[in-house]
Amino acid sequence: MALFRKEKNTQNQRPTIAIATSDAVQHAASTLLANIRFSSIDSPVQTIAFTSSVPNEGKTTIAFATAVAVGKSGQKCLVVEGDMRRRSLRALFNVKTRYGIHALITGRCSFQEAICSTGLPGVYFLDAEMGIPNPDNILASRQYRDLLGVLKKHFHYILIDTPPITAFPDAALTAAVTDGTILVVRENHTDKRDIGYSLEQLRNGNANVLGTVLNCQDVSSGGYGYSGHYYSYYSNYTTDDGSTPIAKHGGRRS
Repeated sequence: MALFRKEKNTQNQRPTIAIATSDAVQHAASTLLANIRFSSIDSPVQTIAFTSSVPNEGKTTIAFATAVAVGKSGQKCLVVEGDMRRRSLRALFNVKTRYGIHALITGRCSFQEAICSTGLPGVYFLDAEMGIPNPDNILASRQYRDLLGVLKKHFHYILIDTPPITAFPDAALTAAVTDGTILVVRENHTDKRDIGYSLEQLRNGNANVLGTVLNCQDVSSGGYGYSGHYYSYYSNYTTDDGSTPIAKHGGRRS
């Protein structure tokens, strides 16, 4: 599990470059990235799906901050718009793209035409076109799986922002073809039953659940000396009764 802290009086939940590049967030993102790297030594994790149980849990913020951390480490990262029904990354990166995933997998454009620089060191972006019919069919296709395989040859990490699991099958489909999945949980927002259902759906689809992120945790009275936003990584595990706890720091995936 991971923790993501936010000041109580901060109302704007929209992810921004200023937030993602702040010292506190980057410290936490670097910790999360290190744990992802350690999650599997024999089979390195390159393609990662970021998802949540329900909307407004902060998965896009965390995916974006992790991408910035990858770039700062000197490696190349591609952020993919995996939420084809409610795109948000294009506005976040403030870029305009002519082509996206659909054009790329159908051969209507080249990689150079579809993938754009974001202006952030080492961070690139692949958008999804507006109004793509039946996104789940695309995500379940051999062409999409092959695309991820090609992208892995050109980027150290491919981070995919997906829709909530309880809303559409897209996240589970994406998780099934990626090396690992991070589930975002927002404190005092996500129902425990939704978390359990989401984990069940991911595991039923043979997803490699690396762990979870607890977002917007109130640690104002705790021992963390950071201001602004904060999260740290917790590996995926369950208790003896089969429930998923919300605090186990670090650790490698067993």
